[in-house]
Amino acid sequence: MLKRSAILEVAHMSGNGLEIFDQLFHSYFEDCDLSLRLINYGGKIKYNPTAIAFHGRGVGSSGVSTFNILGHFLKRRHISLATRRNSAKNNIYFVVKNFPHINIIFIIRQLGYFLYLLVFETAVVTVIPQMYKERNEILAKRKQIISSRKISSSEFYDIISK
Repeated sequence: MLKRSAILEVAHMSGNGLEIFDQLFHSYFEDCDLSLRLINYGGKIKYNPTAIAFHGRGVGSSGVSTFNILGHFLKRRHISLATRRNSAKNNIYFVVKNFPHINIIFIIRQLGYFLYLLVFETAVVTVIPQMYKERNEILAKRKQIISSRKISSSEFYDIISK
């Protein structure tokens, strides 16, 4: 449940008007993006262990360790190319747009992810031209988020590390 005032505070102005969910994300990570924008603006995200959510369709998490590359490969090969492309693009946008500065842990993680894509999912890398076209828009949104933040970088990383 979100307060209307909080949503309006973190919404972006775009060519389509007020944008709550970032239209560049289309699918995948848009909820995480909204959550990090709320955190950057000083909002609180609370976990309710008794809440139940139903999702009409979806892929779900891989259920394998981050370091189990073979497990990811075997799980992801059954996912459509369009889904994998959106997921890869949005994963990068999510980090670039919302993180105050990119620390070494995230650089290593993203490089590992990109290397995985280059080796095991080369067709997914075809999303790079689209990302190049959208770079100015995503960087403008990053600038808006960073300039309007109400918490420090260290507070941000403390919150997301919990």
